[in-house]
Amino acid sequence: MSETIKHIEIGGKRIAIPQEKKTLFLSYRSTQVDFAARVYQELDRHYISTWFDKEILHEHVGELYPQIIKNAIDESELFLLIYTKDIEESKFIIEKELEYANKCGKKILVYPKDEVDFDKMSKRLRKTLENIQWMANDKTAKYISDFKSAIADENKRKTLALSINDLNTHYSDYDDINMFLIRIEVQRWLGLLSPYGTYTNMCNSTLENKASVYKEDEIGIIVENKLFKIDIPKQYETKLNELKFMKEREDMSASAREVFDLVDSLHPDESSIYNQLIEFINEKYINKENAGSEEKRVTLLKWIQEHYPSLRIADSLTAEKFIQIAAELTAQDFIKDIKDHKKTMFNGAMLGVSRISDDRIQNVENHLLELRMYHSDYFTFKCMVKIYHILRSIEDNFTGINKSNLSEYAPFLCRLVWADLQ
Repeated sequence: MSETIKHIEIGGKRIAIPQEKKTLFLSYRSTQVDFAARVYQELDRHYISTWFDKEILHEHVGELYPQIIKNAIDESELFLLIYTKDIEESKFIIEKELEYANKCGKKILVYPKDEVDFDKMSKRLRKTLENIQWMANDKTAKYISDFKSAIADENKRKTLALSINDLNTHYSDYDDINMFLIRIEVQRWLGLLSPYGTYTNMCNSTLENKASVYKEDEIGIIVENKLFKIDIPKQYETKLNELKFMKEREDMSASAREVFDLVDSLHPDESSIYNQLIEFINEKYINKENAGSEEKRVTLLKWIQEHYPSLRIADSLTAEKFIQIAAELTAQDFIKDIKDHKKTMFNGAMLGVSRISDDRIQNVENHLLELRMYHSDYFTFKCMVKIYHILRSIEDNFTGINKSNLSEYAPFLCRLVWADLQ
């Protein structure tokens, strides 16, 4: 982020104030500085620049303080308030931060660290907060299916990470799932590309206009004749058939049957996306020729041998063998979920994203967003979730994804269902 200098007049003196654009302004009571610091660290670790400076906020409070706060809010896209019961004891936060951000039209998010009781709020605060977006916390998230699913996935990643290494400080939910909930909701509002975010900010659209950047006739979706499919291991096919996970064509809905029939008739390329996955795993985690890969290969091998000694892979771990192991674990998960947890699940068709491009139409101001997709299925998607969690637990090679390098990560972006495009 580039820093600029703004000059203001205070008491007849011209004073220079550094200005730096940030994505988010973090507002909180001074009694919550430790919690706010953890929020800041969580967001910063995921490349969300946040205005948070304990030294300015708590040691140099003076005549410059209100102007510094005002400038910081002006330069931020989002305003995040950590709500606690004593928030109204700070007139400054209510008037100079919250109400000022609201007046400026900033997108405001409120995280309820304490229980919220609107009846006990002053009319002034209630009027401001009633129409503002409240975030989920660990108590409310369990009633929201979207967050329940995200937390379940994060907990799986945590379990895998703990079994692979002891670097637990790298993961948000070891001590407090609220850090994770705050982060993923901020990612979603910013439209960031992440396992829990969206693609809306891939083409540098701003927060204010991204909802209306593309009209229907400016979006082109091309489903390429490619199929990315990780086969269900033979030893689990019979059981999954019995559990109706692998539906016969005649038992499918008309639309689902039509999609599978279409893919069969196309005779798609089944190797290109799969080979991309092989190359990614080899280059980042297995190939001995690459610096650091041997240590990661040994770590991965050690985890597999400790948890699945019957696999007998010795030292000959390959990307293909690793994918096979992930497929076996995924099949076991499905059997457990369907049989033990009484969930209804079947292997439906899905689409993945292989490339996103954003080009201006010649002689026209509007953009054309082109999404290139490939065919996949639900089993492959869940298998890729497991592969992602295991690999990221060893080393995070999934940061810095953008439209120019998205193709490299295409196998991990196979979660779009056909219904999303209808």
